[in-house]
Parts: sequence; C-alpha cells; structure tokens
Amino acid sequence: MARWLRRGIVGRALQVVGCLAGMFVAAYTGTLLTATNQPMWSDTVWIGALFLTSSASMSIAVMLLVARWRGMANAGSLDRLERADLWALGLEMVVFAVFLASLGAFLPAVLETWNGKVLIFGTLLLGLIVPLAIHLRIGGAARWSMPAAAVCALLGGMILRYTMVRTPSEILVRGPSVAAAYSPEDGRKAGSRGADPGNRGAEVTPRSKLGSP
Repeated sequence: MARWLRRGIVGRALQVVGCLAGMFVAAYTGTLLTATNQPMWSDTVWIGALFLTSSASMSIAVMLLVARWRGMANAGSLDRLERADLWALGLEMVVFAVFLASLGAFLPAVLETWNGKVLIFGTLLLGLIVPLAIHLRIGGAARWSMPAAAVCALLGGMILRYTMVRTPSEILVRGPSVAAAYSPEDGRKAGSRGADPGNRGAEVTPRSKLGSP
C-alpha cells in the first residue's frame, strides 16, 4: 500500500495536492497581514510571496539538517537538496528586494524602528547572504558548511516573521517621531486596501494612525 501511494498516478496526484496545500498554508499568514490597514503591512502585497519563499528555504534547511543528523540520505540526495536550497534562497532574495522596493516612501519609517532594522538587515545578512555564500562555497568548503547554511536560513526565517509582526506596532507607538505625517490611509477611499472606513471622498481628511485621535 505504501509503495502504491508513493508511486504511479495516484502517488503523483497526492504529491501535487500536498504541494498546493503547502503553498497555500505557507503564504496564508503573509496574505492576511496585507489585508489589514496597519503601517507597512497595508503598503505592500508582497508579504505573502515573501513568506512563501522563506518557507521553502526553511523547509529545505530542516530536511538538510535532519538528513545529515540521522544519516537518512546519501551524498547525491544531499547534493540535490543543497542545490534546491540555493535556488530557494535566490528566489527569496529577489522577492525580499521587491518587497523593500514596494514599501517606497514608507521604507524610511520602517528603518527608524529597531524591529525594522532587524527585519531588513538581520534577514538580509543572516537569512540570505550568509547561507548563499556558504552554498556557493565562498571561502572554501568544509564539513560544517551545509549545517551552518541550514541553521542560518532557519534563524533568518524566524527573524523575518518575528520582526514583520513587531515592526508596525513599534511604528504606531513611536508616532510622529518616526515619520512626520505618515498615514497608511492617505489618499485611500473606503473599500480600497488599507483605507480608513471614513474616507468616502476627497473632502474627507484621513485620520493618521500616528497623529492625535
């Protein structure tokens, strides 16, 4: 029965369904964040894609660590997993760059917060650049290279998620000292993404989350 489920048409169909379900779950949290009107979350539609690519690199990192620790894969399988992780990290790097670019004028407000700095530089350095450099054998190869890259990818993914959740609240707490006149609802009418429910026309002045109520 197990061999029948793993191979043939039924096995392939189950793999496709499992992959689609996994992609949905991996991106769902980020997609929910973009549906809010909080600072940063409401200014980009790329958080879901970023969470999806980050989940891919983290999942492969876990498989690499478990396979290496338990001796569950041969050298060829580990090599293929490492190449897959390299591609996943490269795609995550591209999506992360697009995410930062999509913030546009609101990126300085993010950089004014501690969590925002960790989000950008911590994720970029620990979660992307270091694992990519290790996988590309920059500085030479060693026995610890693969586990080190996997651990860095996992830590970077956790940093990404924690600081992504914490940054908007820090922007709101610090208020005008972070960004004068910053308002995620500016120019957005009711019904549009991130809009204040009271914005029903050009004559309505948006209520800034950073100003006085």
